[in-house]
Formats: sequence, structure tokens, C-alpha cells
Amino acid sequence: DGTLIAAMTNAASFVTDAALKKVLKENAGIGTEATRAGIIDTLVKRGFLVREKKALHSTPTGRDLISALPSALTSPGLTALWEQLLDEVAAGRVSLEDFMAKQNAWVVQLVCQGKSQPLAMQSPPGPPCPECGGRTVQRQGKNGVFFGCVNYPACRGIAGSCSGGPTVKMPKGLKLNLR
Repeated sequence: DGTLIAAMTNAASFVTDAALKKVLKENAGIGTEATRAGIIDTLVKRGFLVREKKALHSTPTGRDLISALPSALTSPGLTALWEQLLDEVAAGRVSLEDFMAKQNAWVVQLVCQGKSQPLAMQSPPGPPCPECGGRTVQRQGKNGVFFGCVNYPACRGIAGSCSGGPTVKMPKGLKLNLR
């Protein structure tokens, strides 16, 4: 964790633009001393990082996500830009409404661009479907994570829970919301 926290603190070293580098140095990098450990814990809980002994490693899911995102979202320079704009808001040179309107427009633009991009993220491999023998994928249900058949709704097979629970069949009248 220490190396990643050091990288977050010294994020300026990963930025080439002199003005953005200065902003990151002035703001002590990405996050605050109080939030950095929580950020790392969240990345571990969401499966983007794994702890192996005393080291943190990115998972295939984490690497796939970074590859799928626009470079603007993965650059520490973005944090510097936001810090710079928030300083302008704090100084009264930019209104909060203008800042938020610009953020909203930018997010809409990114979403529109993202819709046209193919997404090649790998989901964790699951056991074969007990009903049709097809593939299963990890899904989140109201009772936790489970493996459901990729042929749903034609096949309603469930191959147990990711926590090693028993293999079960879905009752005929039960509907599964995949969204």
C-alpha cells in the first residue's frame, strides 16, 4: 500500500504539463492523507486491485477498465485541472454553477464517445450452467453474487453463489432483473 500511496502523493511526477505539475505539488497529489487508504480499500473491494503479501497488484478487471476509459479520466492531470478550477471557484473568479455546467457538458461528451467504443472487459469465469451446459457469468442479486446462465431468459440456470453455495434451479415463475 505504501508505494501506491507514495505515487498518489507524488502524482506530479507522472504529469508533463508544468502548470498541472505545479497544481498537483501544491495540493499534495491525488486525494488527501485521510482519504488515500480508503481509496485503495475501495479498489480492492471492487476487484480492481488485489493484495498479495505486502504488495498490491492490478487485476485483469482493473487493467481492462483502465484500457477502456478515455486517457483524460486516467491521467493525474485531470485531478490537477479540477483542483485548479476549484481554486478559481473558491477565489470567486468562477461560479460553482459555471464549474458544474462545464463538468456536466464534459461528462455528457465522454458518455457519447464511450457509447461508440467497444468494451472488452473479461468477467470472472464461472462454472458451466447446470441446465444447458452453457457459460455462466457473475451477477449481483438481492441475496449476493451468483453465476447465472448467459442464455437467460431462454435458460434460467444458476450455478450457485460465488461464495461456494449450492447449485440451485430458478423457480419457473421467478424473474431475474439483469440491470
